[in-house]
Amino acid sequence: MKHKKIMSIVMASAMLVTSVPSSISSVFAKDVDSNIQVTSETSSEDDIKVDSSSNDINVTNGDSDIKVTPKESTDDITVEDKKDKVDDTGKTSESTEATDKADTEATDDVTIESSFTASVENKDAKDKLSVGDTAKLHVKAENKSADTANLKLYFSDTDTQLTADKMQWSGYLTKPAMSMSIKDLNKECMLTIPVKTQDEKTVDSALKFLKEVKDDIVLSRYAVVELPAGASTEFDITIANTNASTVSVIPVMEQKATSFGDAATLTWKNDDGITILDKIAGAITKDDTSSSDDIQISDVQGAEKTVDDVDKSDFASKRLVVVSDKKSVFTDADKVIGQYGNIYLLQYDSVKDAKDAYARFKDVVTAVEPDKDVSAATNDATTASESTEAIDKADTEATTEASTEESTEESTETSTDTSNAISALNDMDASTSVQKEKGVIALIDTGVSESDNVIDRVSVIDDVLTGNGHGDKMLADILSQDEDAKILSIRAMNDNGFGTISSLVAAMEYAIDQKVDYINLSLYARTTLTTSVLEQEIIKATKAGIVVIGAAGNDGADVKDYVPGSVMEAYIIGAAKEDGTRQTLSNFGDTVDYNVVADSTSDATALFTGYVSKNGLDSVADVLNKGFVYATSYKNDVTDFDPIADDVDFSKYKVDRSKRFLVRYTFADASKLSDDVKIDDLFATDEGLDSMYGVFVDEPDVYDVGDGTYKIKANVPILNGYATHDYIDYTFARGNDNGQVVSDGVSLDKHTGIITVTADAFKGKSDTDFADLQAQILITENGIPDRVIQNVTVEDNTGATYSYKVPYYGLQSESVPLSITGVDAALTSDDFKVYLNGSNIPSNGAEWNEDEHMLRMDGTCAAVVSSLRVVIDKKFDAAFQVAVSWDDFIAKTGKNETYNNLASTFYLPDGTDVSGLTVGTSTSAPSYVSVDGYGKLNKVSPFIGTMYPFNMESKGYTDHGGVDGDWGDESFQVGIPRNLFGISFICVNSSGTDYGEWASGYNRPINGFCHHVSADVMKHQERVHDVFYKVLNNWQSTDGSYTYVTILCMTKQQIYKKQTGGGVFSLAVKNKPKKGGFTIQKAYNNATLVNGNSSYSLAGAVYKIYSDANCTTEVGSLTTDANGKAATGDESYDAGTYYIKEVTASPGCSLDTTVHSVTVVAGEGASKHVVNSTEPVITGSITVTKQSTLPNITDNNKCYSFEGAQYSVYKTNNNGALSDLAGTITIGANGSGKLEGLAMRTYYVKETKAPTNKSYALDPTMYTVTVSNAAGQTLNPTVTSKEKPENDPAAFSITKKWDGEKTATVPSLWGTQFTIEYYDGYYDKNNLPSSPTRTWVVGLQYDDVLDIYSAQLGEDWIVPVDSHGTVSGDLYKSEHGGTVLPLGTYVCWESQAAPGYTLEGDLYMEGDNTVYHPADKLFQQVKKKGDSVIISGNNVHKANNTPKANDIKIVKYKQDGKTPLAGVVYELKDHSGNVVGKQTTDAKGVVHFKDLYPDVYTVTEVSAPNGYTLLKEPITVNCPMRVTDDDITRLGIDRKNVIFDSVNPDDPDDDIYYVLSQTFNVSNDWNFAMPRSGAMITAKRFIPIACGMVVLMGATCVVFFKKKKKRI
Repeated sequence: MKHKKIMSIVMASAMLVTSVPSSISSVFAKDVDSNIQVTSETSSEDDIKVDSSSNDINVTNGDSDIKVTPKESTDDITVEDKKDKVDDTGKTSESTEATDKADTEATDDVTIESSFTASVENKDAKDKLSVGDTAKLHVKAENKSADTANLKLYFSDTDTQLTADKMQWSGYLTKPAMSMSIKDLNKECMLTIPVKTQDEKTVDSALKFLKEVKDDIVLSRYAVVELPAGASTEFDITIANTNASTVSVIPVMEQKATSFGDAATLTWKNDDGITILDKIAGAITKDDTSSSDDIQISDVQGAEKTVDDVDKSDFASKRLVVVSDKKSVFTDADKVIGQYGNIYLLQYDSVKDAKDAYARFKDVVTAVEPDKDVSAATNDATTASESTEAIDKADTEATTEASTEESTEESTETSTDTSNAISALNDMDASTSVQKEKGVIALIDTGVSESDNVIDRVSVIDDVLTGNGHGDKMLADILSQDEDAKILSIRAMNDNGFGTISSLVAAMEYAIDQKVDYINLSLYARTTLTTSVLEQEIIKATKAGIVVIGAAGNDGADVKDYVPGSVMEAYIIGAAKEDGTRQTLSNFGDTVDYNVVADSTSDATALFTGYVSKNGLDSVADVLNKGFVYATSYKNDVTDFDPIADDVDFSKYKVDRSKRFLVRYTFADASKLSDDVKIDDLFATDEGLDSMYGVFVDEPDVYDVGDGTYKIKANVPILNGYATHDYIDYTFARGNDNGQVVSDGVSLDKHTGIITVTADAFKGKSDTDFADLQAQILITENGIPDRVIQNVTVEDNTGATYSYKVPYYGLQSESVPLSITGVDAALTSDDFKVYLNGSNIPSNGAEWNEDEHMLRMDGTCAAVVSSLRVVIDKKFDAAFQVAVSWDDFIAKTGKNETYNNLASTFYLPDGTDVSGLTVGTSTSAPSYVSVDGYGKLNKVSPFIGTMYPFNMESKGYTDHGGVDGDWGDESFQVGIPRNLFGISFICVNSSGTDYGEWASGYNRPINGFCHHVSADVMKHQERVHDVFYKVLNNWQSTDGSYTYVTILCMTKQQIYKKQTGGGVFSLAVKNKPKKGGFTIQKAYNNATLVNGNSSYSLAGAVYKIYSDANCTTEVGSLTTDANGKAATGDESYDAGTYYIKEVTASPGCSLDTTVHSVTVVAGEGASKHVVNSTEPVITGSITVTKQSTLPNITDNNKCYSFEGAQYSVYKTNNNGALSDLAGTITIGANGSGKLEGLAMRTYYVKETKAPTNKSYALDPTMYTVTVSNAAGQTLNPTVTSKEKPENDPAAFSITKKWDGEKTATVPSLWGTQFTIEYYDGYYDKNNLPSSPTRTWVVGLQYDDVLDIYSAQLGEDWIVPVDSHGTVSGDLYKSEHGGTVLPLGTYVCWESQAAPGYTLEGDLYMEGDNTVYHPADKLFQQVKKKGDSVIISGNNVHKANNTPKANDIKIVKYKQDGKTPLAGVVYELKDHSGNVVGKQTTDAKGVVHFKDLYPDVYTVTEVSAPNGYTLLKEPITVNCPMRVTDDDITRLGIDRKNVIFDSVNPDDPDDDIYYVLSQTFNVSNDWNFAMPRSGAMITAKRFIPIACGMVVLMGATCVVFFKKKKKRI
């Protein structure tokens, strides 16, 4: 994120770009303890590793008058930084010109744009979501930054709408939505989404759905996808909720900062009118009628498999292949037998050693894998048998060698390869012929024969190049698609078609090194581990730009447990049949890209490689699903069929509604009939009746052609796919009265099903006929119409239509489940118009069940429907979701709607034994019959019910009256005998009440209808007739409590007007209660943690058993044994559902709070039904808190931190030797760390790593800690470690001297002061903070023993407040009271010179040649180095001071004392007699000796002009001259021109003033001697002092006038 110049803009951006507070750092996998795991359904390579970092971002709401104006939304924020400005081309620039200009212009408002945008929008405009409803969300995100970012979608229970302040959203992220499910996820809990890269290319990326779990508690649920720099994405996700709750989907963009986007909040409410059908129909999209169960977020478990989960056979070679960039991890270096780059091959002595090594490596290396067998992906039985022999042989050898317990355990070891392919790589020459070619395919296999297409051949396992032919077969497959293919053959498998992981990895490495373009892997290996080296190698190849094509494998299993099949980055190829469906042997799964028509996945892979090498990957789309390459989702769906004849378009004809035509489709079993069977044959014999599946009625429209003929469509079974060949037979009859067969003027095309009728054929009907004409058509097939295809169309009130092909069970009543709800009011049957089989006349039988959301067509059988159009007049809330496949419906609901929707016509008494009513069982029995319209056989009422299928109601034609009246009446009634099929057949209602008898021995009647249009035999009009009964189907209810039976009923003789009648009815019987049992199996939720720990036991857990879900009615209890098992007897409980709840936990465990349900099935013992109860083991934690022993040093000091220190927690202490690591505690910035999830026991805690910044030494103490819930102990003990902070106990020492000799007049250094600043950080002069942490001023003191001036950083030398007002802070003290130097930076300089001195002296450290000039400051750092704390340079400092310069001026006068005398020579000597200057008076009589070092000087007049005599005595001058306060007063010296030294250690009783410039007026003939400064001048030698000494104003000097006395 980029920042403006001024801090207020940063503050403004912080208010809009919301950062996640550190309090929820675990949600973002930062600063979390090691017990938080992020997992998914994917294998562990997709697991997110949680690392510890301190990248939390703190947002401070500072005051600012800057207005922040979002450009588009509150999240579109850009914060610019002049240091790294990005222009339109994406390049960075150091220029700040644009920023400065923006700063100048933005005087009022500042616009801040974000580097990220993210939003979630609810696309469904529903006012209300009911539980089970789905909602579609639209997600958009863009990463505008220059670095990769992660988009996360958090799914959270928020109860209400989110707050407006996004800074508060972090709290929602830890409230996972547990009842929400995501649609269309694959088994790895991923969703493929499009990501548009910076260069506008669209690539598929995996949106992974994950969760954070700690102590079995889900902390958060989210989806994550990586967005590269400049990338964006836009996609939809569909969610549902099984509970009434409010869910928010919160987008979060993570990079260096963490930003919230715009979230969507949805609320699901309970609706008692919604049933399971909503959830089922709403959950299946119209694009896939067989989708797998939705994966709920709460089901996303996924955990990395441990080494204990691995078959020992995987380690049979006793070898490991390891990828690691750190050689130091190989503590057992003698096991390394091969190395190539960062790939290592290790050989161990036993399987156990190999497994133990794997366990050590898997968390510290890039990848590790047992060097197990890899086989060619062929379905060749020979190869399989040879493989078996090899394994058997290895087993035998291993068993023979077994002589110890360990070898016995390892008797399954195999070793099919002893070569060292990794080591061999180092000796292989590069293939120059391959490297100079383009489009080369590396064929890694068993080797190939020489060929013009083969550029080079190598082997990584032996000296053989040709192999056994498998490689040649793959080569032939490749060349069949690309005759110009260029091949590099790499032999990595032996002649049996077996290789190893190491040989495959070596071959891959060689191919990568040769820079091939394609790698063909017609091979596969099963892996139960998640650290696949081969997978890493494949990914490495793809990153190198190589297209890797691998076989899915031939085990018919999910490819997620195979390599290369599970590698997302490779193209994984399965095998398809000729019809495009998957070969049974071919592995399948989400990573399989295509299925290719071939016998095995090995061939399929090679064929695909050849195709793409010639045509390119993009061309696959051109041939997809066209006979060669098929999508894995391709289905040879039964809905896609070619009818034997197409429908005929009659739209140019008009429907004649005055004409009525009836078609009776008669379905029969072809296997029981001859090819020339006639319809009448079916009704004339028992064999014919036994072949029948039923007679089903349709009333098609009559089309007026206009030329005196009419057309009728009798082609429904042709169009819906049931009829697979031409119709067998047909008969026409006049109105179904008297069996009057019509042959003239009627015809049927048996192939198309089109009936043609002349106008004459309609003549001669009776007014009492209920139809003008009817046809009975015989259709024979080898099975009941169990699957027919219907075109279903739904039209809403806007005219929009939705169409779909639906497979139906033909013998069901026409029913369509619709996941729709009326917007304004609930939908009713009156809101639906249904048009069947292309008719434009609505059928009147539509019934809408609002509770079930089911549209049923009363009286219409699915077998006689080919199309159905539903028009809904009212507004409803969702686009049409068409009927569910009944197979899917039954599988999902357990409700066999195929027959249940007929409803049971009646029941048999409870416990009636109907086991003999198996499918196909038939019998004939006298039954009581009536026919409506004949007096002696009139119908009776009440009746039990109506047989199926019912008669169709009128479409609105003219009511002809007559025998049947309108279609709403039934023609037949049948009274079933009260003993049928040899069992008591008493018809009762659902409550068990007998319906009673119609006549003695016969149940009350069931309504039916006529079946046969013609007959030759007329049975006299009697009540009792033979009726044929046949069982069509039977089934059990899902709980086993009821048996259902569907029976065909048909009269065998023609009754009144030569008719047979009947129908199909369904009965139910409550099974005789049988008892069963169940078992409770208890297990620890973390057995590895507690196995062998006496604090834990599976025994003694008590489970109570209830008959109700609320667990209020107790019916029993069970107590577990030592194995955690508790079983009822095999016949302890009646069939039904029971609920099990743990009420007493076993030792060391918490209660399993889940209420488990179990269904007891009659006759099935306890072992058949196992309830698995997972017991949460009680765990505790150990907290380590570190404290400083010197808080006065460390509190709020940035140089001191406990962060990064690590304590290892061990289980075993063997005389101080700690082992069996339980975990590690990492100390955070707050000085505390915790290890959770610890089993109850004693632990040994010791610090094994010092803090990251080394500010504290290792704590040497070993702490013994007990985690226990026993009385007087705690599950969560705390260890407090008090530690001494690192510091330098040697304080500063400063020694001061002057530049030059210590003369008698040199001023004292007393009063010199040094300032020392301390900063709690490590700095230099370029980044030093503006304010120090602490400041001290020290003053020099004189040591008369050593004769030096010095100071130390101690109480005796501290200057509380210096002349600049600087206040000295407290000194840092050790526990013993001594001054110490904390870690950090120290800056030292001379801040005040002694009187008479300048600050021009140099400062340097003892032993250091570096000189620090006065303008510089001395920077030093106290740091931890190795085991010691050192200060850079030295603790001892020395300094020089330069005394201020003195000067002496002499003015020579002639004898008159007024006239200057030129030409006089004066010589100046120091106290040692050294001449330091010689000058001659100028015209003004002046000589001036300057820049004099303090000393006692003598001035001698050495020559004078002729006529003048020399001064007899030299002038003695003390420089500087010292005067007292009295002298100043007496002599009238201006105090501005002297230097005051307030404390003079040489003369502490007097205040001293220094005079640096002195002037002497000298007459020519006077003898002159200058007394010592400050001494009295006697009248004998000098003129009175008042006249002889004056102070010259404006100069720091004293002038003495001395005149020669006359001789006495």
